[in-house]
Amino acid sequence: MFLEFDLEKYAIVIIPSFMWASAQIIKFVVYSLKHGVNWKYLFEYGHMPSSHTACLTSLVFTTGYYQGIDSPVFAVAASIGLLTIYDAVKLRTYIGDYGKTINRFLKESGKKYPRLKERVGHTMDEAVTGAFLGIVGSFILIEILKSLTG
Repeated sequence: MFLEFDLEKYAIVIIPSFMWASAQIIKFVVYSLKHGVNWKYLFEYGHMPSSHTACLTSLVFTTGYYQGIDSPVFAVAASIGLLTIYDAVKLRTYIGDYGKTINRFLKESGKKYPRLKERVGHTMDEAVTGAFLGIVGSFILIEILKSLTG
């Protein structure tokens, strides 16, 4: 056997982590092609695709595959996933809107303060793309791991 450990124990952590990293790398490449390389952008919030959504949909999909969709672990993963994705799309968008407003007030007042980040959340398209990446990527990785473990 190629892998000598119980893969099912670790796949639920490995696959979503890989999908998060993949989404971050894709996001960095897309940003770099548009604006030039900026290494700090490798870990920035927002933009396409949503790495939060890719990671959490991967977690839900992988948990459902390995533990079953009737398991309590799947229910917890699905609940946390939905809440986090909702926050990434709604709550963090509101935070960005507040940043825009505060930045405008500070500019009008002439006071010198560090500029707040205005793009923290995700659009629905970014979240949907992240979900697609998380599900399809997880399916592919599960199939690869199945072929490696026999």
